[in-house]
Amino acid sequence: MSAFYKKLLALPFRVRFAAVIGFIVLEYIVLGKYSLFIVGDNISVLPYYLAFVTRDIPFAHWTPFATAGTDMMATGYATLVYQWVFALLPPWMAFQVLVIAPILAAVLATYGLCRRIFRLDPGPSAFAGCAYGILFFRELFFISSVQGYLPMTLLALHYLLDNKKSTLAWSGIIISGFLIAHSGFITRFFPWPVVTFVIWFFVIERRRKFLDWGIIAIFSIAILASRWQDIIALLAYAPLSGMPETRSGGTFEVEMRSAIMAVKSTLIGQWGVLGFLLASFAVSFYDRNLRAMGGRLLMALGVLVGLVFAGGLVKIMTVAVFPFLNGFSTTYVLQGSGLMTAIASGFGMQFFIGQKNSAASKDGLRAKVLHGIPVLMIVYVLAVNLNTKAQYAKAWVSWGNFYQNTRNPDLLNLAETIGKQGTPGRAMSFQMHGGLLNSYGIETIEGYHPMTSKRYLAFWHKMVEPWRQTNGWKETFGQIESGSLTSILPATRAGRGWERTDVRSQWRLADFVNFDLLSMMNGQYVVSRDRLIDERLTLLSGPQQSWGALSRRDKILTNLKANFTGHRPIFIYENKTAFPRAYTVDGVVRFTNEIDLLNALGNADRHKLADKVFVESSSLPMSLSPDTPLAKSVILSARYDKDLVQIKVAKSDSPAVVVISNSYSPFWRCQVDGGDSKLFPANYTFWGIFLPAGTQQMACQYKPPYLIAQVLR
Repeated sequence: MSAFYKKLLALPFRVRFAAVIGFIVLEYIVLGKYSLFIVGDNISVLPYYLAFVTRDIPFAHWTPFATAGTDMMATGYATLVYQWVFALLPPWMAFQVLVIAPILAAVLATYGLCRRIFRLDPGPSAFAGCAYGILFFRELFFISSVQGYLPMTLLALHYLLDNKKSTLAWSGIIISGFLIAHSGFITRFFPWPVVTFVIWFFVIERRRKFLDWGIIAIFSIAILASRWQDIIALLAYAPLSGMPETRSGGTFEVEMRSAIMAVKSTLIGQWGVLGFLLASFAVSFYDRNLRAMGGRLLMALGVLVGLVFAGGLVKIMTVAVFPFLNGFSTTYVLQGSGLMTAIASGFGMQFFIGQKNSAASKDGLRAKVLHGIPVLMIVYVLAVNLNTKAQYAKAWVSWGNFYQNTRNPDLLNLAETIGKQGTPGRAMSFQMHGGLLNSYGIETIEGYHPMTSKRYLAFWHKMVEPWRQTNGWKETFGQIESGSLTSILPATRAGRGWERTDVRSQWRLADFVNFDLLSMMNGQYVVSRDRLIDERLTLLSGPQQSWGALSRRDKILTNLKANFTGHRPIFIYENKTAFPRAYTVDGVVRFTNEIDLLNALGNADRHKLADKVFVESSSLPMSLSPDTPLAKSVILSARYDKDLVQIKVAKSDSPAVVVISNSYSPFWRCQVDGGDSKLFPANYTFWGIFLPAGTQQMACQYKPPYLIAQVLR
């Protein structure tokens, strides 16, 4: 044994444990506000919060930042914990807290569960906690939060059931319940943690008292009920979203394959590390002292695996009645399996350490093997963490950190310019992540999130039809799953910021986008890493060289410098032909189906798009017929404020139709000169409001289904 190893073992256990925990979150502790920004779904959720918080925009029920507008609750991101933390702390610090807190809670609470319930020794318990923190938190921020606070909630429930009269126990369950309920994306939260609660206390702890189960039931109902607005929004918007079309599922073959892949990932993991840990758990059954509780843990893990397949079968049987279920995955129930797998690894560690320390195994080959396996388990888990950190480092160099993606001076100036112009204007990203501009409070025409309207998604596909007709477009970063949208990226492969499938340094945007449709939907600005040569674009600012003209070395050095200065060189263009957010038309073009309508939009020139509104016959309000004579009215003023849009028009003797390029939702209610008027989908995905002759003002207010009192008015 080396001298270093002896000194390491001589350190107090708490010091070693704290050192490993620090290693898990090393990059965030060391880098601070310069740490990684983009990990998985962070690319959509984090910019939304920054848009609201850093730009002094109040949280509203409707957010304009996600694909031309959507319900904030329906995105699943509107959690109280995130709102409060961002409100109380500087944005970069709030981000760090929301990343680190669930990891720390997971590691420490898993350690507590191992010690309190399974009676494992401190060393194996610490290994289980750290393994959980390392192996199950590569998707940070909101996704990890549910998993992070799950062991803490189980531990708090355990203490409460054993100490029902303890004020401290009741305080703990309230805090943990609030954290797990309000720290996660709603589809990751509803109803999966409750499933784990039931399995845990029925199979592992084997609670049998009626009062215990009464408390568990009340707690479960309470945390679900606390997100009732999100749940109602999810149920209301799921049928309107593009999830059923963009996510394959609902058939026996697809659901069973999905279940098998999820279980395989759960039982094997990256480099087979989970399989190795579970194998050590299986060997631990040779120890009688570990067999009883180990058997319960194995049974609980088996029940979770079985529920994945059972959930898939239920989905198959119900998806015909509720098609939107096609967009949801029942594999989320396996979130609880990560905790159980980590605890199982603690059993394996306990067994091998115990065997190594026994008198019969101090000498010979067996002693070396028994001594080597625990070391191998530790090295294996740490290697996975190092690999994850290497991937983070690559993303850090490629796509920037928190500081770079929130403090770019060019984008700060663009946000200020849009704010001063008095009317909203959208920006489009070219060769950049679609949601990044949201961090500056800039509305974008792209930005992936699962609740994208199916109407908007279809319109998007028509607008980027030239891109979708190019060879290999599905291999670019801009395609996620089966047609969701992020941005136009005909360049990058696997999200790497310095490698390109095409080394051109200048592009024509019109080769990828229907420019007239881009203009119609208020696409006023274009942000690109390379030079664009379209005549309809006016350069506002940009570097001397395009990104594509830089060598690989120069790209890496540029990104590294930008990570600490915030200045990443980009081109910003203005589209002078962009339509205002609200405008009037003088005629209606009616279609019997959406395919003909979208094709007509794609073939129409800018002048026809400015003069006519394209509508499905079934969507026309009764007060508006194709033969109704319309006249363009002058829009005198427009106010866009949170959940309220107000427009004043010049009085006219003829009726008119106002088109507003916000994403259509049936939950916007409009009044024209004080009387109710039905909002209809104009140009398939935007707002259309009929104005009778003599109209001078109109107002649209958002009244989502979870605001029952307002909806019933």
